[in-house]
Amino acid sequence: DNEYFLTDVVVNVREKGILNMKAETFIEGGGSEGGVESTLGLRNPLGSGEQIRAGISYGSKSSNSYTLSLSKPYVYTPIMPLNLNICVDEQTHNRVAFSSYDELLKNALISFSDESGRHSFGYISSWRDIIPVKNKGNPYLYDCSSAIMQQASPSFKSSINYSYTSDSRDDMMGPRSGRLFKFRTELAGLALGGDVSFSKTEFTYQAVNPLFPNWPIILGLTFKGGLLCPLNIGLFNSDSKANHSTITDCSSHISDRFFLGGALTMRGFEYKGVGPRSHESDVGASSSGGDSLGGDMTWQFGANLAFPLPSGLLNAAGIKGQLFLNAGNLTEWGASMRTVCRGARVSVGTGLILPTPIGRLEATWSWILRANNSDQKKRFQLGVGMDFI
Repeated sequence: DNEYFLTDVVVNVREKGILNMKAETFIEGGGSEGGVESTLGLRNPLGSGEQIRAGISYGSKSSNSYTLSLSKPYVYTPIMPLNLNICVDEQTHNRVAFSSYDELLKNALISFSDESGRHSFGYISSWRDIIPVKNKGNPYLYDCSSAIMQQASPSFKSSINYSYTSDSRDDMMGPRSGRLFKFRTELAGLALGGDVSFSKTEFTYQAVNPLFPNWPIILGLTFKGGLLCPLNIGLFNSDSKANHSTITDCSSHISDRFFLGGALTMRGFEYKGVGPRSHESDVGASSSGGDSLGGDMTWQFGANLAFPLPSGLLNAAGIKGQLFLNAGNLTEWGASMRTVCRGARVSVGTGLILPTPIGRLEATWSWILRANNSDQKKRFQLGVGMDFI
């Protein structure tokens, strides 16, 4: 019984090739736009685990991007080894459907993260340009609201940021148990330079568990919050009763604001369909409800019950049913806590869930219990994405 035996273990490994090519599709904006992305990469070119990637993407609604990045693991610092990421990119986003403008971004960033990937901090410089939509009949006129025209000039952001993520869910797209906590804070301007100054904080907490032990019915609760605090003088001019705003005296930039609404978040409302909008008499090209302007203070709450369907074929395909309740609000900086809480939009509904490799696919039907007249509503929705409540 006290004898020991020795054995040899031989492991044969082969390093992957240096060249890496990949093509894939993507969906963003809660399913409002899809596209294709291709990436060419060099794996371990200097022998220390580096990766160099060049990517290009084209969206179905004129959005596109060009990216060049370098990542290097185990960069030794006096504190601990860190992972390094450097990236430069150029992005064009089509915002015409809800805000009557296109957005051009040119970014350069450097970030460090710990070995687990939970902690990340970095610096980003971003040149942004809001390009209003031109009138189709007269190229010398713009077909957008005056609120968008007032921001139609280049802006430069220089900021530092920190983020923390802890995710113990057993499945990202269709969890049965676990917790998710995400926190991110950003500080722009002041001694960092640039022409915008603000502090921005946002967080997400999600808890998922079976409703009762050993039951297939899963209860999920999610709460999200965000606060964008301008560090210079200037507030919205707002009509709180109608929730219409202009950006004349607002110190925050539309590229930095929060937006609310969509098929996987604030169900029953159009993507970016909740919150401050331009006046109905100044609608622009987006819709009869005016341009979506975004806000500086937001919160969202979601509760859903996911349950198996009586059809064995649907269950075999991974499709589940759900009942949900969503509540949330989006307001301008300076709004009272009473306005933030009592102005909540509320919806309930039912639908189908299908977790997929590209995101969580949902088909939902909503009953809107509370909304503002200016909100853009949509009772039946199809959406796919990585974030959901």
